[in-house]
Amino acid sequence: KRYNNNKTKLNEKNKIVYRTILYPKIDPAPNDIWIVANKEDRLDSLAYKYYKDTRYWWIIAQANQLGKGSMAIPPSVDRIRIPKNIEAILADFDALNKNR
Repeated sequence: KRYNNNKTKLNEKNKIVYRTILYPKIDPAPNDIWIVANKEDRLDSLAYKYYKDTRYWWIIAQANQLGKGSMAIPPSVDRIRIPKNIEAILADFDALNKNR
């Protein structure tokens, strides 16, 4: 599921490769939610809890500079920002990746 949004293309050797995805910068907003992270929390489970869709894990990751190779939240992180302006974030994402 992690690669569902990735588009593919053929490289010069006719092999299928994934295209690079660009993620928008997510600035803090006054209506963002802040939560205390638990050791059981994962990016995908938080995305489901707040957005009802595990595919939006990357929004929470981008907002908190997390998610480099893992859905787990590092123990050093004690507060997590949950952006609420999801429509604007998704529009920015689409605009960045439209012609890729």
